[in-house]
Parts: sequence; structure tokens; C-alpha cells
Amino acid sequence: VGSLFIYLFQDHRYEVGFLILDQYSAAAYFMAVLCVVALFLLMTGFQARYRSKIAPKVKQSSRTLERDEIGSRITWFGLTTYNATLLGCMLLNVSTKGSIGSFETMGISFAQSHFDLKPAVAGTIVSICGAIGVMSLLSMGYLGRFLTDVQMIIGGITVCAVGIIGFAPLTSVENGADNAMWKYVMGIFMIYGIGYPIGHTAVIGLFSKGKNHSTLQ
Repeated sequence: VGSLFIYLFQDHRYEVGFLILDQYSAAAYFMAVLCVVALFLLMTGFQARYRSKIAPKVKQSSRTLERDEIGSRITWFGLTTYNATLLGCMLLNVSTKGSIGSFETMGISFAQSHFDLKPAVAGTIVSICGAIGVMSLLSMGYLGRFLTDVQMIIGGITVCAVGIIGFAPLTSVENGADNAMWKYVMGIFMIYGIGYPIGHTAVIGLFSKGKNHSTLQ
């Protein structure tokens, strides 16, 4: 889909105030429309499920009772611990998706403007780091033996943030900068190879574990 938008808008650019529609932003607008459609379907075609207390006659373990009690506590901003945890996981999902989306859209352009790399070279670097990221995903089960979901989230997002921050002080080639290629390789490796695959996948994994969300707090 991204390639299709680039083909359709490669010679066109439209501006309405601060909104710009071109080959780079078209995909973002397309995804925004899909999100609106998904929200509409959720609001009209699905019914909410609320947590219900298990009947007293049902025997529960002390661990389950403790977990449910923690999840039902009201936080200082009015939500239960359970709902606050769900909201936190959703915000983590949005933040990680947003940062990686920026690199997917502007990563090659950034390599050209700040490292004077050819698109083929930059694409090769991103592809290799992406392949390493796939291996990181395949090792999630092994990492889970030593790290909890929360530890993988914190570690993954930290590595991803360090990679992004490493690009922040760099200036463009047009301003006379001579940035070494290893900085680009290292930053992309930290983002695509380690940080995003592990951190984001751990967020999705934690989000999918049902009522165990309450243990995050």
C-alpha cells in the first residue's frame, strides 16, 4: 500500500493549512481513516464486557483473590487498577507504533540527508536490522524464561529510545556535517533489531493476558 501511495503522489503535493498530502503523508492519512472506521465499528457493532465478580460459592485460590482485589482498587484518577493498566498498555502501544512509524516513513530520507547514503545502501541496512529483529521475535520465548513482560517492555523501549536519541544531535549533510555511517547502523540496529521488536511485542503480549493485567501494578 505504501508503494502505491508513493507512485500516485510522487509528483503531487497538496497543502491545506498545516495539513500536507504527499507521497510521505498519504499512508498516514489512510491509516487514520482506517482507525476511524475501526472505532466506528467498535462503537456500533460490538458490546462491552464488564468484569463480574465470581459468586462466593466458587472456591478461589488466595493468589486469585489477591490479584482480583488489587485489580479492583480505585486509583487516584478514578479508574480501577485493572482499567488503568489497560489504558497504560494502550498508550505504550501507541507510543511505540508512532516512533517506529516515523522511521518507516522517513528512515531512508533521513539516511540520505544526514549520512549521504544511497537509498539502496540505507535499505540494505534497514533490511538486515529487520531480519535481526525477526530473530529477536523468535527468541521471545527464551527471553521470557529470564525476564518478565514488564522488564522486556522497559528494556526494549529503553534501547529503542537510546537509538532515537543518538540521532537527535546530528546535523544534515547540507549544513556541512560528516556523520559516520556506523552511527546510522548502530541506531537502526538498536531500533529495528532489538528495541522495537522486543519492547512492542512484550506490550502486545502483556495486553493479551486478560485479567492478569492487574499484576502489572
